[in-house]
Amino acid sequence: MQVDSRVQSWRAIEALRAGVPNRDAVKALGSAQYLINGKGERVSAEEVFKGQLQQTQDHGRGESLPGLLIAGDFGSGKSHLLEYLQHVALESNFVCSKVVVSKETPLYDPAKVFRAAIQSAKSPDRAGSGLNDICLKLNFDSPGYAQLFQWVNDPYSNLNTRFAATLYVFEHGGHLDPDVSDRIIQF
Repeated sequence: MQVDSRVQSWRAIEALRAGVPNRDAVKALGSAQYLINGKGERVSAEEVFKGQLQQTQDHGRGESLPGLLIAGDFGSGKSHLLEYLQHVALESNFVCSKVVVSKETPLYDPAKVFRAAIQSAKSPDRAGSGLNDICLKLNFDSPGYAQLFQWVNDPYSNLNTRFAATLYVFEHGGHLDPDVSDRIIQF
């Protein structure tokens, strides 16, 4: 869903005039935030993040890479920076989620954090649920899907057997009926 850049610019200007910056305003403004690295040097937050995205693409799945901790006082621009970095990641073809840690999504409960991440996932150049987009793009004949299927059905993966069963139903016709597909994806 490509939006005309003039429309995005107009929405950004109107949001800023109203005093409530939206996605378009954040994207237009960018970020000039700096981080302090392990050596005590100031480095561009955007460049560090882009480097991490590149490392992720280069190293692929299964390898743990360092994260990024953003801290600051109230009003220092943490939310703006995170919103901007989400734009950067989406433009680099990554799926992104924004999870707000709260009573409903406590950090000590990984299942709730994961559920919130799945529910808020966004896909590049798509509106709506990122998970729906990913599921509808599954190619059941691809080597990647074969690896997924093998991992899901491996007894050492420690996955709940309901996931393997759900994947089987989705592959064998569940994806053809929009109602069934939506229910499976939501499950």
